[in-house]
Amino acid sequence: MSSSVNPAEAKQVLLGKLSDFSPEIKDRFDAIAFACHMTFIESGFSCAGLEEVNVNSAPLPSGWNDNEDCITFHYTNKQSKTRGTKYILRCIKSAGFVVAAAAELPEGEAIDVSFEMSKFVRPSTESSQEFAMGAKFEFIEGNADQLWRAVQSRLCNTLVKPVGHQTRTTDNVRPGMPTMPMPAPFPNP
Repeated sequence: MSSSVNPAEAKQVLLGKLSDFSPEIKDRFDAIAFACHMTFIESGFSCAGLEEVNVNSAPLPSGWNDNEDCITFHYTNKQSKTRGTKYILRCIKSAGFVVAAAAELPEGEAIDVSFEMSKFVRPSTESSQEFAMGAKFEFIEGNADQLWRAVQSRLCNTLVKPVGHQTRTTDNVRPGMPTMPMPAPFPNP
């Protein structure tokens, strides 16, 4: 799929991906970081790995969630104006929130959106469809599409604007969800 995924379909897309990679998702932070990453993938970005030097990585690189407080993915995008442009998505766990920040490398301005973990993801119960599909965590009703919409409009579409797209700030973040200032750009290791 590409950026044509309708936010209303997001729960089904994310549900399928959560069940495919369920053994790797250890907690709510992993589930939200994974959902942000999958939104990038479904929006036309190609995962280039966990480090800038990796290329042609698997959609979910090995060791992606080894750090329990910060998960970083690198991407390319064929729709970018400049061939070879690289992007970074960094998800940071902080006081019950996940801050998802993205930038164009090497010196793009960081943009971010944040999600309160307990309002977006909960452990699956034996009676839920997600549990039956093997997922340990599930999105709270209605919030998968909200997360998808926020990541796609605030991060993906801001980094690589689709032709004819205009960002509407009212679609970016759920009311009451704070954003945290992030330093820009991300320093190279």
